[in-house]
Amino acid sequence: MLFIELSEMGSAILACPAMKYVLRRYPGAELYFLIFEQNRFSVDILDVVPAERVLTIDIRSPLDFLSSTLKALAVMRRAHLDTVFDLELFSRFSSLLSGLAGTRR
Repeated sequence: MLFIELSEMGSAILACPAMKYVLRRYPGAELYFLIFEQNRFSVDILDVVPAERVLTIDIRSPLDFLSSTLKALAVMRRAHLDTVFDLELFSRFSSLLSGLAGTRR
């Protein structure tokens, strides 16, 4: 299961109860989290998603943005995710990533 919250680090923290609920409800579920690189620490401090499953997009330059987005998409597709929780309110980019991730829901 993938949680997407790219730009708002506070919303990542607010998602913590939902992530913990998913883990209780679906024991053995593997959580992934996609966030902008500069906001990663807000997910790391929660200690809910393993560090190796926190995917980041680097926005320092257009080339970094493109390459890190493609890398994150490759990881998402290899993980065979079945569900995406898109927590971005006003972003079409996160909706696009949700569709390209290859999930069923």
